[in-house]
Amino acid sequence: MSTWSHREDQQQQNNPQIGADESTIQQENRRVCKSIYRFVNRDTVWRSIAKEFLNTGINRDGTDIYPHIPLKERVKLAQNWCDGVCKRAIPLKWKTKLLPWLELDGDVLFLSQAADIGAYQLHQESGRLQRNPFEIYSGHNADVCHFVLTDSHLISGGSDGKILAHSRTTDWLVELSGHKQEVNCLDSKDGLIISGSRDQTTRIWTLTSNNPRDTIPMYDRVWSVAISPTLSSFITGTSCCQNLSPLRIWDVERRFLRNVRFMTSCYVTHNWSYGRCLPLRKELRPQKYIF
Repeated sequence: MSTWSHREDQQQQNNPQIGADESTIQQENRRVCKSIYRFVNRDTVWRSIAKEFLNTGINRDGTDIYPHIPLKERVKLAQNWCDGVCKRAIPLKWKTKLLPWLELDGDVLFLSQAADIGAYQLHQESGRLQRNPFEIYSGHNADVCHFVLTDSHLISGGSDGKILAHSRTTDWLVELSGHKQEVNCLDSKDGLIISGSRDQTTRIWTLTSNNPRDTIPMYDRVWSVAISPTLSSFITGTSCCQNLSPLRIWDVERRFLRNVRFMTSCYVTHNWSYGRCLPLRKELRPQKYIF
């Protein structure tokens, strides 16, 4: 090897143009590599590919939901997901095994632990979570079942039947009492709160009162609620144990069921098992609710 290197050095000394040409080629290669690297990292290159994968943040109309995350990285994660390639990591760990409710708001992770909700800082450079929460929201006497975040409040429902509304900027706290059993689901928009409980009721609240504005008997356990973006209606989902339609849309102001036809899956399954194909029974159709 030393003899070969010595020969190359002699050739370059005898013909200095060879060394200059090689240096120029290396510089040109570096320039081309940088240009290609910048090109392949553009979102435009990956946009058509991203539409073929799930969870890339590209809607059907081409809108990018997460423009702050490079599209190339999202496509890579989606490809790994399709191929079953994953990397296991444990950001936080406790001795007691819990099944928490969590939400990520920017670089802050809100995580329920028993009767408390902790706010953890997410370091963007390392992607790691801060070990200890910088804020703890407490007040429940039992486990937190569900919580929602708004721009100004954190609203939680617990298995003690209480709903707590915490201010995210001050120490203000209000307790909303009314449910007799655990609060399984919540949703809140513009000061309007909808809750569903195991006590078979859905309640409408506002932040200006501790008592519910309205109470709707559901005759079944309520597992999910969602408010429409227009705030004119909300939808409820029940456990479908009482042969009632599990999905129902309610009008917020006039407080009655919207005129929609939701076939109950329980009723359809029952008829299918007996080889029957019948229209929805009258008592299962959406009816006006009178308060």
